[in-house]
Amino acid sequence: AKAIITAHRPRFMLINLKEPDSSGHAKDWNEYLANIRVTDAYAGALWKHLQADPEMRDRTAFFITNDHGRHLDGHLDGYVSHGDDCAGCRKIELLAMGPDFRRGATVDQHRSHIDVAVTCAALLGLTIPGSKGQIMQELFSSPVIPWAAVVPVVSLPSQLALPKDVP
Repeated sequence: AKAIITAHRPRFMLINLKEPDSSGHAKDWNEYLANIRVTDAYAGALWKHLQADPEMRDRTAFFITNDHGRHLDGHLDGYVSHGDDCAGCRKIELLAMGPDFRRGATVDQHRSHIDVAVTCAALLGLTIPGSKGQIMQELFSSPVIPWAAVVPVVSLPSQLALPKDVP
């Protein structure tokens, strides 16, 4: 990830790590916990890398989230077959860092993955036509105005609508 960021300066990058999810499904509690620490370390190293780069420091939004939560203690088989529609599995974490976000704030508002997608799109100056997601305004230090309200957009079938000035 660091090499790609350094070489290509992507406007958007999604990194999907298989752990600790795989260890959880494999019933390996020790690896599950160890891989939580490993992925936390990866995320910290990547954030430090971004902050050390003069072009990306104070210009980069960084989100960390998970695909699903896990069963609450005592529910079915606990962390092993997590990812269904129970209360614990529906609760995920989201860490949002960067110059646009409120520092040190904890937000406990019900949101969905589609809201993360719409929020990322808004930061890129894009809209997602037809999405029921909403920009997570509560994360930001200043309100974010959807690009569609500011810049006319061109509708692209089955794709994101791009502002007219985006090549």
